[in-house]
Amino acid sequence: MTVLALASCGGDSRQSNTNEHLDSKATAPVSQQPTQSTQKAPLSDEETARWDALHQQGVNLMLERKWKLAEPKFLEAVKVLGGRREHHYAMTARELGAIASAKNDWRTARKYFQEDYDIQVADLGPEDSAVILPLTRVALADLRLKNIPAAQAEISKALEIQKKQLMPNAENEANLLEKLAMVHLEAGEPEIALKHAKRSAELWLSPKVGASGSGMLSIWRTLGSSYMATNHFKEAEECFTKARNISDSYGFYSDQVQDRVDIARSCEKQGAIAKADRFYKEALRHGNKALKECRTLPHAQEQLKQTQHHMRAVYMTYAEYLDRQGKTDLAQQMRTKASQELSKS
Repeated sequence: MTVLALASCGGDSRQSNTNEHLDSKATAPVSQQPTQSTQKAPLSDEETARWDALHQQGVNLMLERKWKLAEPKFLEAVKVLGGRREHHYAMTARELGAIASAKNDWRTARKYFQEDYDIQVADLGPEDSAVILPLTRVALADLRLKNIPAAQAEISKALEIQKKQLMPNAENEANLLEKLAMVHLEAGEPEIALKHAKRSAELWLSPKVGASGSGMLSIWRTLGSSYMATNHFKEAEECFTKARNISDSYGFYSDQVQDRVDIARSCEKQGAIAKADRFYKEALRHGNKALKECRTLPHAQEQLKQTQHHMRAVYMTYAEYLDRQGKTDLAQQMRTKASQELSKS
């Protein structure tokens, strides 16, 4: 059930682009890092049963969005393995990486994703199709850490592995092309990003994949961002609107917030000021719903903190918009609300 960025209270399946970025020192690409291998006796039946029970308890808690309670279960499962680095550890490392990413601790997430990838390579070989997803997780962690050259090398390597497979997998290719578009956006290469995002969307919509609903959520955002970065604002609005329609259907509050901010930004660029203002206000309403839900859920402290930081960013984005419209008094009110959210976190 591992995800690359765990859900906030409203079920957010991505890291919002209004989140403040993390800085990092450069991290070497996967190909330059050593593979861990610890030779120990195989797990006994009793150890396997204990690991399985703890791991499953952690998975169940994650399904209930109780990340803080899930983490100790996985760490205890790791202890049962006694330092062994094999497929049991890889499974648990994936979950620990997902929890770390939910906390925006991308350094720790990258460490766990790297360990998962190393084990898969050691077990299956460097060009087996099963290493593609673990390698993609490492790349996304590098992307969040602003290790752009490493992320680009890792996604490109994953694409090369995919192309060498005897059985084509259009869904894998579409996913990787979208991630490559994200990397090029971060690298300040929007035209290249747009090319990859367009091809990704074509594959997702093709009969080979036939994606629909929530399966298209991420690519519409990435394509919309690529259009924004290349000054195609009407096309960007159309993509963000499609993403909004999907997130509204699936009840993802945090997604609903960001999609409305994105629509507002694209409308402002087109000079549709009244429409932009309406979507900024809608974003704030949905954000307050997300905060309310977080405060009523047990064990949701981490999600609440993330949502508060997200809302702070939304208030600040709206304030900047209001400044551009000459509404400085209202802009200051939004900055005050942003500060209040930060003080609560």
